[in-house]
Amino acid sequence: MRFPKRIRHRRAEAVIYGKSKAYPFYRLAYRANGRRRLKSFSTDSEAKSEAERLVRELAAGSQAPALSAGQARDALAALERLQSCRQTTGRTVGLLAAVSAFCEG
Repeated sequence: MRFPKRIRHRRAEAVIYGKSKAYPFYRLAYRANGRRRLKSFSTDSEAKSEAERLVRELAAGSQAPALSAGQARDALAALERLQSCRQTTGRTVGLLAAVSAFCEG
């Protein structure tokens, strides 16, 4: 197979780079939220399936691929905390409103 491989869906694009002597993994590169992101995979098929999923998400306007694993974990934990607060107090507060209130005062 020839590398790099370009995976496209509408206007979204991801590139899969092959293994090298210096780096024995397949690398998936894409742009999300203006930043270049890289992920590594041990097989070409894993990289290709992830690339196809990512370009469809990006083409649909999703910002989820822009988050790192830690950021996604923190966001989900914050949303769970807000849900438990909502069940306890009955007040509905969004994540953005909670963070804004915390930062302002």
